Amino acid sequence: DDGSFVWVGLYNPEPAPPLTAPEAARYTGTYAHAELARFTVSWNGQQLVLKTDSEQPLERMRPDTFRTKDGQDLAFIFKPGQAKARYLHMGLLTAVRTGK
Repeated sequence: DDGSFVWVGLYNPEPAPPLTAPEAARYTGTYAHAELARFTVSWNGQQLVLKTDSEQPLERMRPDTFRTKDGQDLAFIFKPGQAKARYLHMGLLTAVRTGK
């Protein structure tokens, strides 16, 4: 066993490298799902942080995919030609970026 794992049918031999501040700017912002949920993603100088009712640091798993300490996976979705993520997908919920 070489320590790699299979995740949702994709081969992932090693974790994604840590983010830099300029890369983090692609993900930061507020995302909302109708009137049901609002999420804010910020950069604390070392990692992304997801804020809902509490704040949770995000660990980068793959490019554009992160995980909270409690195992919730988040995927940021980009529209072609846009520098910032347009959608934040987690579980069965997809939230849309509000504003910049």
